[in-house]
Amino acid sequence: MAKLSKVCSIDQAFNFKQDMQSPIGHMEYLKIGAKEFFTDLELINPLNNKSEKIVGPVANIHWDGGKANPLRVSFNISTKNKQQASELIFSELSNISVEFRFVIYDYDPVKKAYYPCFHVEDNLKGIINKHYDELAININDSASIEVTSPKNYTLDIEIAPQPEQQILAMAFSQTAKMAKEWGVASF
Repeated sequence: MAKLSKVCSIDQAFNFKQDMQSPIGHMEYLKIGAKEFFTDLELINPLNNKSEKIVGPVANIHWDGGKANPLRVSFNISTKNKQQASELIFSELSNISVEFRFVIYDYDPVKKAYYPCFHVEDNLKGIINKHYDELAININDSASIEVTSPKNYTLDIEIAPQPEQQILAMAFSQTAKMAKEWGVASF
C-alpha cells in the first residue's frame, strides 16, 4: 500500500516568499473533545497570496494509506493554544474525539505555481489514537527555535478515523488529482 508523507517548511509558512518553493501546510481547524482551538496565527495562503487565520503551520504529516490507518500530524501552535493543549493532555481526557481540517501545499515546477497536494474539503472526524494505554498526543514544552516570533510550540497528534467513510484529496501536480477513502463505515 502506498504511503503518503509530506515534510513542510515552518519557516516558509511563517515567512512566505514567492521565490521559495518549499511545501507548506496549514492546520485550518482543530477541535479535541469539546475544546475548539483558536485560529490565531495569520499566515499567507500560497494560492492567492492572501493572509488567513489558521490554527498553525504543519511541519509534517504521514498516512500509511489504508482506510483504517491513522494520520500522524506535527504542527506548530500559538502560546494560547499550547496552554489549552497542555490542559487537555494533563487532564483526564475522557472525550478523545477530534475534528480537524488541513491543507498541504506543494509547488508544481511545470506550472510554476503552488497547488493543494493533500487536503480535505470538509472537517475530518477521528479519535486520538492510543499506543498501548497512552494517548498519541504530545505538546512540546519548549518554544520552537526555527521561528522564534511569534512564540510557537510543536503539537504532535495521531488521529484514527471515526467509523464512517471520509475523503482525503491528493494531487501530484496541478492537474494529477485523486481522492482516497479514510475511515470504514460500520453498520
